[in-house]
Amino acid sequence: MRKLTLKLISFLLAFVLIWGCGKKEEGKSDVSDKKDVKITETTPLHIKYEMKGKETGSIDMFIKGKQMKMEIKSKENGKDVSALIYFKDNVIYMITEEGGKKVGIKMSGEEIEEEMKDFMNLAKAKEKIKDYQKEGTEEILGYKCDIYKKGEETISIYQDLIALKFTKGEEIMIATAFEPDVKISDSDLEPPKDIEYLDMNEMMKNMDKLKE
Repeated sequence: MRKLTLKLISFLLAFVLIWGCGKKEEGKSDVSDKKDVKITETTPLHIKYEMKGKETGSIDMFIKGKQMKMEIKSKENGKDVSALIYFKDNVIYMITEEGGKKVGIKMSGEEIEEEMKDFMNLAKAKEKIKDYQKEGTEEILGYKCDIYKKGEETISIYQDLIALKFTKGEEIMIATAFEPDVKISDSDLEPPKDIEYLDMNEMMKNMDKLKE
């Protein structure tokens, strides 16, 4: 389970807000559907991505302030994998389902805290592409994005804040829904309280003690 958790978190931290795509794919909107909504690093957002390539599935995210809820659905070794991830008070909560039973784990720590802050700070997306070459613009879901390229990576970013599409080799991720300034209640971002969460920090401490 820990391997799955770290794999999903690593994927999200590495890709969701730093990569886009420069070639035509589904998700484009006609000019008649053009949209222009001013967003900042504190704007509540709902974004849903579709993943294509070796990794297939979807990532559905709701972000408000320092809280986040994310639902992941993908295929791993031919099997359906799903997970709910919450970030609240600098703790990551993850819920998966195994054999019809929901299993929860939680993780915290300075490293995770800094990574999640970086992940949720949309303004840092521009810093991550400072070595990329700008190559024009395109519309995704009616939103005008700037296209940046570096090697085999291509990224499309709206208002220099949020990536709506990316490619890296055969891997593609594209936004299929984007709602800036969406209404999100605090209760929607609250980790379920009827689930017992295994504390990964305590488990790792116990493992270290056994090694000693």
